[in-house]
Amino acid sequence: MPRFIRASLTLCIAALLAACQPMQLFSKPHPNGQPAATDSEVAAAATPRVPAARQAQSVPQVSFLLGQDQPASNLAQLPLSATRSIYVLPQAVLTRADLVHVEPVVNDTQQAFVVFTFSDGGAQKLAAISRQHAGRYLAIVVNGSLVALPKLGSALNDGILGVPVSDRQTADAIARAVAGR
Repeated sequence: MPRFIRASLTLCIAALLAACQPMQLFSKPHPNGQPAATDSEVAAAATPRVPAARQAQSVPQVSFLLGQDQPASNLAQLPLSATRSIYVLPQAVLTRADLVHVEPVVNDTQQAFVVFTFSDGGAQKLAAISRQHAGRYLAIVVNGSLVALPKLGSALNDGILGVPVSDRQTADAIARAVAGR
């Protein structure tokens, strides 16, 4: 696909995603009676934790873990802060092997995104996951660190996952970490 068309398509997708109303990430109180996590706590937990002096590693480990607010016996706890957690399947539903491209994007309104483009097989998995698990989280973990925590909305049938982030620097950091740069 010519680079201009890919860039145009990516920007269009980012613009469409920016038009979506933001969803509150935790709408119910935690089952143990704690108050629900605020958007700022989730944003702080999803800030990339990429060490300044990374160990030499040519191919980073990238995992997409399905998560929810409620604990269950088959789920692992993923702390967002000292008092907040989500609960994820220990087995990744998508991995770096399912990706073909990752790119930081900023739309016309200056909203930053990380756009993940999946292979044909990865796109099929993403479509099935997003249809079957709308309302759940897709924790994006790079080399053991949570870098983003989007909530699945409608079915993602085109093999592209656009994840809004706080700013361009965050989008760049996540894309570099996933790409291994």
